[in-house]
Amino acid sequence: MDEIAANLPRFFDTVASAAGLARRAVGIADQLDHPVYDCFYLALAEAEQFSLVAADMQLLGKVRDTSWEGLAISLSEYNPAS
Repeated sequence: MDEIAANLPRFFDTVASAAGLARRAVGIADQLDHPVYDCFYLALAEAEQFSLVAADMQLLGKVRDTSWEGLAISLSEYNPAS
C-alpha cells in the first residue's frame, strides 16, 4: 500500500484537495440528485475549466440539459487528438 501511495503522484499533474471542492460538490450533488463522490469530479472540472471524461452513464444522464453538460464528455465520445 505504501508503494502505491508513493507512486501515485507521478500519474497526475496536479492533486487537488477535496476540502476546497466540498461545498461546491455537495451543491452539485443536491441539484443533480446524484452521489456527492461523483460530483467532486464535476466541481473540479468546473473549477479548473476542463472536461470530465466519464464512462458513468448515470452521471452523464444527470448532467444532460444542465449547466454541467458541457463539462462532461462520454468516454466513448472522447477524442484526445481534438
